[in-house]
Amino acid sequence: IQTIPLGSPVGFENVKAVQNFTVIDPFTFRCDVSGVYFELKTIDTLEPNSCALYINGVLETGTWFGANSTAQDLGQSLITLVAGDILEVRNQSSQGGTITLSPLGSGSNPTVGQTTAAFSVFRIA
Repeated sequence: IQTIPLGSPVGFENVKAVQNFTVIDPFTFRCDVSGVYFELKTIDTLEPNSCALYINGVLETGTWFGANSTAQDLGQSLITLVAGDILEVRNQSSQGGTITLSPLGSGSNPTVGQTTAAFSVFRIA
């Protein structure tokens, strides 16, 4: 379970294969190879929410997405990155301010269940 205040980044605790990026911490990724990227993110929260991609601390135009409570939302966009750019997915706006990620499909085992947030970036040019 993760509680994310308004304006705060989403943490990704299970980071798989990373190419062209350095994971700084669960909230922050640094681009290592300049190029055009396709980014895809999904977040499922207990409250209505909106999230967005931030690059170097600035909201990236066209990456804001959101959904009603307990509805999976999906955002995708094309972005141009320069080596050294820092990426974060942040709680951009929500009716209650704070959003909660909770693995609703886990049953009695809270460490195994549905993914409540995912973020992928693919270099395409």
